This record gives sequence, structure tokens and C-alpha cells, in this order.
Amino acid sequence: VDGKLSQAAYLESLDRCWSRLGAGLDALDFFCFHAPYNKLVLKAFSRLVASRDPDLWRPEWPDDSPEYRASLVSKEFDLAARAAAAPRYETAVAPSTLIPKNIGNTYTASLFCGLLSLVASRKLADGHRLFLYSYGSGSVASAYVLRCRDVSHRFSLQAIIDTAQVPARLDQRLPHDAATFADACLLREQAYGRAAYRPVGRTAPLDHSGVFYLDNIDATTSAPTAAPEPRQIPPARLLASVPPLLSPASSSTTDIDRHPPCCSREKTPVPHMLHRALPPSSSSSS
Repeated sequence: VDGKLSQAAYLESLDRCWSRLGAGLDALDFFCFHAPYNKLVLKAFSRLVASRDPDLWRPEWPDDSPEYRASLVSKEFDLAARAAAAPRYETAVAPSTLIPKNIGNTYTASLFCGLLSLVASRKLADGHRLFLYSYGSGSVASAYVLRCRDVSHRFSLQAIIDTAQVPARLDQRLPHDAATFADACLLREQAYGRAAYRPVGRTAPLDHSGVFYLDNIDATTSAPTAAPEPRQIPPARLLASVPPLLSPASSSTTDIDRHPPCCSREKTPVPHMLHRALPPSSSSSS
């Protein structure tokens, strides 16, 4: 991987999205970014701040100008931009970095881990406007603004906070030594690309509520089959399988409005069977 080139592509995509979105920096309350690593998030926000500083930026710079290309990789420019952005970074951006800084890059989920971090870290109020920047190496990027609304139903922000319990779940992580991690990586390497495969290994660490794990991969690569009989993993009870989860989701109104709307692409269902471990005493229904 050419890290310098990848970083420049990320920042150039951000510049283009930002200029086309036409949102004013002062009109936005919080910012969430795709976060391969947190230093890039800091660079990204600093660049937005720098874009309105006449001492750092010239709007008339064309994309192919030496000045603009240099700004994508210049350490001096980056340090000056960070200094300009520092007063606002801690309040407007840092709350969205809780999960990414704790668990690293989640790739496709990265931006939305940032959004969940923000919801869990700050009491968002009616009318708050959130800037979101999504990026994929390729490179494809999108930016949009969400507006918070004060409503009360099962998809309210408070319901998300109560359900996700982000700080508590981060605190429940189990530490492992390097040898255990290396063994897990080797097991993953041996299983890569296999079909008609059932994972091996200990499931005891997964036997508490709320954990999803892979039960099996069927012999086909076209569509999921009927759910298999769940393995007995005392004392947990296994619930749900992939097929119903892959059915088209019903639309629901939430207390965040999206503007402008984003495009989505249909994906081929993955022939994996997932199960969720629930405690035997649980009487709730899904």
C-alpha cells in the first residue's frame, strides 16, 4: 500500500465533496469521518478549517496546480491547518472518535461507528447538524448532513444510547496475549475461502448476551440455505439466522433527517449463518 498516495486520495476526495456540498463550517455542530486511523481524521477536519483561511488556502487553486497538490502532502501545511483547527476539534470532532480509537478501522462500518460514538458521547439536541464523510479506497467518497429532531419512539436517539451501551461494552472487552492473537489469525488464514465449513475453536467467551458469531458457511456461494439446527452452547440460547435478516428491511422514520439523500447499491446475500447468543433467563422476544 502506498500510504502517502492513499492519504492524498482521501483528502482530495474530501475537498471535492466539501466544495460540492456547499455547507458552511459554522452551520455545522459536529463532524464524523471515515477513520482508518485517528490522525487522518484530524488532518481531514483541519483541512476543512484551513479551506476558509486566506493565509493557508486559495479558492482559485485548480486541482492540478502545484500549490494544491503540495497541500495534500505538505507537513508544514498540515501543521498550520491543525493549529487553526485545534480550538474546535475537541468539541466538534473528538466525540465521534470514541469507537474508532478503541477498536481500530472497521472499514465499511467506520463512519457509522463514528456516528454511534457521537450519539453515545454527546447529548444531541433538536436542530443539531452533523457532517458525515464516507470514503472507500478506489476511490469513492460521499458527504452529507444529518439534522437531529426531538422525537420519542423506539428509534429515538435516547433509545439508541440505551440499546448500544457503547462505554459499557467497550469496558467489557477481554484482554488476550499476543500468542492467543497469533493463533486466532492462523485459524482465520486456514479457513479463508472455504465452503461447507463450520468454524472451530472455543465459544465460551461468546456466551454472554448480545454477541454474534459465525455458525457455518454452506456449500454454495449463491444464496443462504435454511437455518441449521443450532449447536448447543450451554448456557446460552441461540436465536435467529441470516435468511430473515437478509429480507428487505422495512423503512422507519428516525429522529435524524438525512440531507441530501445518499445512493445505495444492492448486495448479493452472503451464504453465512449467524446466531446470537442470549442468556437462558432472557424472556424478551425479538
